Amino acid sequence: MNSPFFHFFTFLFRLTLTVTMAGLFLSVPAFAQSNTFSLTPQDKALVGRISQYFNSFTHLEGNFTQIDPQGRTTKGKIYLRRPARFRFEYTTPETLLVVSDGTWLIIQEDGYGPAQRYPLGLTPLRPILSSGTIDLERVASIVALMQENGFVSITLADPNNQIPGTITLIFDNQITELRQWIVTDARNQRTHITLSDLVFDIPAPPVLFTVDESGGRLERFRRPR
Repeated sequence: MNSPFFHFFTFLFRLTLTVTMAGLFLSVPAFAQSNTFSLTPQDKALVGRISQYFNSFTHLEGNFTQIDPQGRTTKGKIYLRRPARFRFEYTTPETLLVVSDGTWLIIQEDGYGPAQRYPLGLTPLRPILSSGTIDLERVASIVALMQENGFVSITLADPNNQIPGTITLIFDNQITELRQWIVTDARNQRTHITLSDLVFDIPAPPVLFTVDESGGRLERFRRPR
């Protein structure tokens, strides 16, 4: 039988840094910046607007569609509450459920059975789950920045080189809507995650980010219409 940490890192691979992306929605601490190219004043202003986008809301929910390097498509729901709380529900065709309650990363596979729990401080997510104001110049290495064809994109890497690969965030030209992110792993394989039906600052019930230990099951949430 595989160990819980095998399942955890298998989850991280399958999610292909989706949760790392979630960290950008959450509040993050400042640490050393080492951009791979020099930002012009215009670049800095653009990066500042992107940072402000993430600082402009506390709650977010919506749908996501993920296409992995093999062309497989999975769909689900995403819920975020800054800082340090998030929930990913994979619903089609998988039923993987991932929750952060602010202390633990909680994973339930196949929609049933006991949940796996991992301290956030012992996971690769630790640096991006603290309180604070997001400043992408300080928390990431910026390896590309473009504004063209009606879109703005920024490509980020881990400044500490602990998480391989990059993530590219794609916005509308006014930086009022995050449309997509693309994760490129160390083998240059890409996973595309497209967001839709985003709703901001409608608080999700706190129970969404907790676990009922008595039942060992994370129930799926659907907001009443």
